[in-house]
Amino acid sequence: MTAPECRADEAPHYRIEFSADPKLPACDRASSFEAMLDSHVSEDVLEPPASRVLVMHIGRTSSGTYTADVRIESLEGTTIGEPQHLEYPSAVSCFEVLYNAAFISATQMGAFKPPKSKRDGAPLVHCPEEQPAPAAPPPNAVRKAAPSTTRVTGATRPAVLEPRASRTMRVQVGLGGMFSLGMAPEALGGIQAGVVARWPKLWSVELDARWTPAVETRPIGPTIVEVTTMSAVAAPCFRPDPFAFCGLLVVGWRQESTVNVIDPNGGGVPVLGSGARVAAESPPLASRFTLRFDADVVVSGAHWRSTTRRFDFGAPGPVSVTFGAWLFASL
Repeated sequence: MTAPECRADEAPHYRIEFSADPKLPACDRASSFEAMLDSHVSEDVLEPPASRVLVMHIGRTSSGTYTADVRIESLEGTTIGEPQHLEYPSAVSCFEVLYNAAFISATQMGAFKPPKSKRDGAPLVHCPEEQPAPAAPPPNAVRKAAPSTTRVTGATRPAVLEPRASRTMRVQVGLGGMFSLGMAPEALGGIQAGVVARWPKLWSVELDARWTPAVETRPIGPTIVEVTTMSAVAAPCFRPDPFAFCGLLVVGWRQESTVNVIDPNGGGVPVLGSGARVAAESPPLASRFTLRFDADVVVSGAHWRSTTRRFDFGAPGPVSVTFGAWLFASL
C-alpha cells in the first residue's frame, strides 16, 4: 500500500517590519527592500492577511562594517527558525546590503524550496510545518554561524535585531538658504531652519521657519521703503526616495517701513496661504548628513496693498514661488 503523500498548506503570508540605523539614511529604504524581496518570492506571500512577520534591521558597527539582522516571528512575537546575522565590508554600498539582505530574507521565507506535487491516486494529508532551512549567503556577506550570539570587533552582542525602539521615527534638523518671488514686490533672499520627523513607511512631517532681512523695494518718489518677511511652514510629505512631495500650510508676516523721511512710519500685514512642495535629497554625506533642494508654490487666500500710510507701491500677486537649499543632519 502506498503511503499517503503529505500536502503543505498554502505558503504563509508575511508582514515586513524594516528598520535602519538613523545614522544610515541611505540604507533606510523600506520600499526598495520590499521590491527586491518581492522579486525573489514566487507567491503573493507579502499580501495580507499575514500569519508571520519578517523583521529586518540594517546597522553599522563602530569599525564601519554594515550589519543585517533577519528573523521571522509569529504574530505573537515568537521567533521561528534561526535568526541570521550578516556583516558586509564598509566598502560596499547600501544597495548591495539591501539586495543581499533581501536574498537572505527570501531564503528564510522558503522562497527557493521546490513546490510539493500530488501523486495520482494518492490521498493528501497535512504535513507538519517545516522550518525554513538557512542557505549560504551571497557574495560579500560573511555569515555568523552562532544562533544566539556573535563576535563583533571584540564585543559579544545578540545575533538578533536591535530593540523595537530603533524602528520608530527618526528626526532630522536642517539649515539652509532660500530665494523667493512673490512674497514682496521685489525678489527676496533669506535663511530658513527646519525639523523633520520621518517614519519608515515613506511619510514625514516638517516644520520650517523662514526670515528675509530688510530689502529696499520700489521707491515712492524720493521715499525709500524697506520690506522684511517672516513665516512658518508646516509640510506633511510623501517620500518615495530620493524625492518628496508635500502639502504646505504657510502663516507669516510682512513688515514695511519708510527709512529716509523725517517721520518714518510703517506697518505690517499677515500672510496666510497653502500650496505644494517638490524636493530631491542627495545620498548621505558622512553617514548622517544629507543635502536637499526644493521648490514651493504657495497661493495666498487674501492679498494686501501697502500699509505705509497713504503710499501705494504695489502688492504681491496671488502666487509666490520659493526655492531652497538645505543641509540636514540626522539626530
